[in-house]
Amino acid sequence: MYGSAYYFGEGVVTDFSLAVDWYKKSATQGNSKAQYILGAAYWYGKGLPKDPTQTYRWWLTAASNGHPLAKEWLAKIAPHLAPRELVRAKILANALPKTNNMTTTTRNPYVLLWKFETEGFSTSIPVIGDDGTAYLISWNNKLCALDKTTGAKKWEFSPTDGIPENNASLSIGPDGTVYAAAWGTVLYALEGKTGRIKWEYETGSRIFSSPAIGATGITYVASRDSNVHAVDSETGVRLWVFSTGAGDKGGPSISIGANNTVYVSSQDSKIYSLDGITGARKWDFKTGSALSSSAAIGTEGDIYIGSWDSKVYALSGKTGAKKWEFKTGGRIHSPPVIGSDEIVYVGSQDGTIYALNKKTGNLKWSTKTEGWEWFSPSIGPDRIVYVGTKVGKICALSAKSGRKKWEYSMRDISGSTIKKDSRIMYFGSLTDTKIHAAKTDLKRLNERPWPMFGLNTQKTEKITRKY
Repeated sequence: MYGSAYYFGEGVVTDFSLAVDWYKKSATQGNSKAQYILGAAYWYGKGLPKDPTQTYRWWLTAASNGHPLAKEWLAKIAPHLAPRELVRAKILANALPKTNNMTTTTRNPYVLLWKFETEGFSTSIPVIGDDGTAYLISWNNKLCALDKTTGAKKWEFSPTDGIPENNASLSIGPDGTVYAAAWGTVLYALEGKTGRIKWEYETGSRIFSSPAIGATGITYVASRDSNVHAVDSETGVRLWVFSTGAGDKGGPSISIGANNTVYVSSQDSKIYSLDGITGARKWDFKTGSALSSSAAIGTEGDIYIGSWDSKVYALSGKTGAKKWEFKTGGRIHSPPVIGSDEIVYVGSQDGTIYALNKKTGNLKWSTKTEGWEWFSPSIGPDRIVYVGTKVGKICALSAKSGRKKWEYSMRDISGSTIKKDSRIMYFGSLTDTKIHAAKTDLKRLNERPWPMFGLNTQKTEKITRKY
């Protein structure tokens, strides 16, 4: 849960105010754990002013949704509230909006194919193999491989060092190998068809970011101690380690250029350019605040990165020289994406999607979408920009004007991916424990240059065209 990450400083800088915002959104969507923690925040004054009435309200709601600790603590705090406070708390609890798992707004662009019960929330974006197999990690510390047609489980794998109720992401190599970590310290290479372990690599610190797959047989992964590890993709043998110097603030994120350049965005506010073969530093560029997502790479080699200082930066991939910057209205947590129309699309914490001219950084349009854009947009060949928001909607926007074409509502979308040749979208949720597969009217992804988070459905983070 992102609220937990910010509340307890797991992989990011502790930010009680930001954590509480996440908890509120999940709590109003019916998440009993978020309701319980939100009540505790009101009780102890962490990120919120102390308010016993609000504590009772949220714990009463959590208890009605089956949270065992909420039931226990209701009886303990009741004597500390005046009768009028108890009445008000019950009124507030009853006033919470009732939500359905899926509702349709404007029109329903999906035909649901199947659901898979993960037995734990899934906030990582599923990755898709060439044969359509969907791979995901859920909060119960399991990696599952699912059949594309039925959603039936092909196999599952439980990392021995993983941390329950946390999850990281996956990447798939060109030979179908699945590279996985579950916020433990070990990177696993698994056979895609069977889940058999091919090798394990110990980083010495928790892994928070997706592995990136290089073209020269090297896999790159970043750990919480701010180290970037280069590992032989076949054997798991360490080739080199580079430290960004950010300390124990959270793992860097990685993108790979076509000339074996590795771009590392770090919590120390810098983006680094490294030689992918040797690990030698080429250059670094300092932004105004922490970087928590990977860069997008254009076909000409320039890179685009969003920062917690609310800015998008365009840099020369060769020298790191700044070409332009654009200020949004909030922190940027997700990577930009780039369309074939020479437009850079990025979501901001201010709940807005921005479309920027790739060469100048000038604003083409911006559209409010009623929620934080934590997850990157995806771009279709039909000049439609698809974006999931924190308030549980997937929106389709015109790439030309930003005008909303349609939106689809469900409970607290956590992220989605699209199998480019099958019109199937896979998405998880913060508030239910299922992975959904739905048929869409999207024919395929925009094929260049960087149309979605991780570049493609295998999340290799590696551009293949030379520049």
